[in-house]
Amino acid sequence: MREVGAAILALAVCATPALAQHSGAPSGAPRQECLSDADRELIVKLKALNRPTTENDPPPPFNPDYFVGTWSMEYDAPESPLAPDGVQAGTMTVKHVDGCFYEGELDAKGPGGAFKTKVQIMYDPVARYLTWVETDSRGYTIFKPGTIGADSGGYFTHYFETQGFKVKGQVVHLKGSTFIASPSNFRIRRSISTDGEPYMNLGEMWFRKKGTV
Repeated sequence: MREVGAAILALAVCATPALAQHSGAPSGAPRQECLSDADRELIVKLKALNRPTTENDPPPPFNPDYFVGTWSMEYDAPESPLAPDGVQAGTMTVKHVDGCFYEGELDAKGPGGAFKTKVQIMYDPVARYLTWVETDSRGYTIFKPGTIGADSGGYFTHYFETQGFKVKGQVVHLKGSTFIASPSNFRIRRSISTDGEPYMNLGEMWFRKKGTV
């Protein structure tokens, strides 16, 4: 019994510093901007380089302020549980809420008529993890979490895979990527699986920033 009591006491003593690390209320004030000053300075330095970036350069931070503004959307959709086939077009406006939180709305029209999509964007700059949520007036919500990475040319790609969600009695999974090609356009590539069937291509949805050349 003495040995057991001593072991428990030793575990308690060892655990105390670890528990202390997680005790107490959070300190500081809510962040106003998503990126730190250091991240913003690094972006400026990388953009100012007069040579191609190399593997020795630090990866550029992604700034979710990229999405802020008004975008035109075009999408030639194939037939799927999400929508009938045909061209969809509309306008998406995104604004910064605070910290790393953004929200917007897409007003669009397609073969099935007009629809609206509420957009919520959350970003973790340390983990480089972006979550994009679409609440569609056609009766479904798409939750797209995933990492976002950059290549040596400064192009960013957000990879996502959704949980299953029901549309018209069918269970739908989506996976794909958002490719940020330039300051003036990005595109979303998606594949769809219905009721556990293999993924099939859903094409590309293009967003082009309004007011840019």
